[in-house]
Amino acid sequence: MDERRLAEVLADFARTLTTNFPIQKILDHLVDCVTDILPVTGTGVLLMENEWQHHFVAASNDLIRRIESLQIDLHEGPCLQAYLTGEATAVRDLHKDTTFPRFSPKAIAVGMGAVYSFPLRCAETRLGALELYAAEPIELSPAELSVAQTLADVAAAYLFNAQAREDAEARLAILEEETLHDRLTGLPNQALIRDRLDQAMTRSLRSEKVAAVLFLDVDKFKTVNDTYGHGVADSVLQQLVQRVQHVLRNADTFARLHGDEFVVICEGLDAPARAEEVARRVISSLDEPLVASGAIVPVRLSIGIAFFGPAHATPDEALHQADVAMYTAKRNGGHRHVIAAAAEPLMGPRESDVFDAHRDTRLMPPRVPGGL
Repeated sequence: MDERRLAEVLADFARTLTTNFPIQKILDHLVDCVTDILPVTGTGVLLMENEWQHHFVAASNDLIRRIESLQIDLHEGPCLQAYLTGEATAVRDLHKDTTFPRFSPKAIAVGMGAVYSFPLRCAETRLGALELYAAEPIELSPAELSVAQTLADVAAAYLFNAQAREDAEARLAILEEETLHDRLTGLPNQALIRDRLDQAMTRSLRSEKVAAVLFLDVDKFKTVNDTYGHGVADSVLQQLVQRVQHVLRNADTFARLHGDEFVVICEGLDAPARAEEVARRVISSLDEPLVASGAIVPVRLSIGIAFFGPAHATPDEALHQADVAMYTAKRNGGHRHVIAAAAEPLMGPRESDVFDAHRDTRLMPPRVPGGL
């Protein structure tokens, strides 16, 4: 074994471990390093979920990959033994092996003569195994065995940390998803809609095309709650979301503010009438009543529409104008859409109180006029 080449490979592998490479790249690099410095035909690595399942595989070629997977299928082989025992396993001559009666003949049939397996372990945790394959029976020297186990141990320590990092990132992603999305419907929530509005405004100014915000409110939703109960009311909202999503454009953003109030952001409109077309489709999507827990529940929407972008309001102003226009739609009987007038005044306290009576006060906290 060329000690100078060994030092170069170990240094290169060490540099890899100081990066934020994903787990699969680390395994691939480990395979390349071992194959480069040891007298073997091929190298493979299995990261195990348990003794029956693996979740990462790396191999120096397709044949080695198949042999690695074969051990999982047979539930037998030096790789599994090294993983389960935490000790290196050597099969110096597969033709003479009696330890793995099902695996060895199949390995011989594809041209293998020897297999050495080294556990990937970190403290008390076993992660998998590193395997060396030779086409002929071979006796590795103590120095070569030591190099293989050292690489396996160093890689295992980094893999343990990398897996912990990926698990933490996955948990953070789930937390962010829950923080920015409504738990009942899965839609973007009040926290995320502001960011979506700002992004839409930026794109609108760049494209010089108008954007619209549609403010949706379920007519007399409190009656649904009082009549059928909260479980049915929640199911109604979930089904409503599915109906509306089906008729929206791919580029539209659909979000739940709170309770029975929703917002749709429509971008890239070549004419204001396009927003009205969206509103009509949304209202028509609820022509057929919803069915929840055996109850047939007719549902209707009131929609206010306002525009933002070049020569129009800001997103916050448009959201407020759409909210006011939605109340106008309710005042005119509901189940319709109304386009906001820029100078439309706020409703007085009595009108607001009247229409708030239709809201689901269980789900929706008091709303500050002009805000989200």
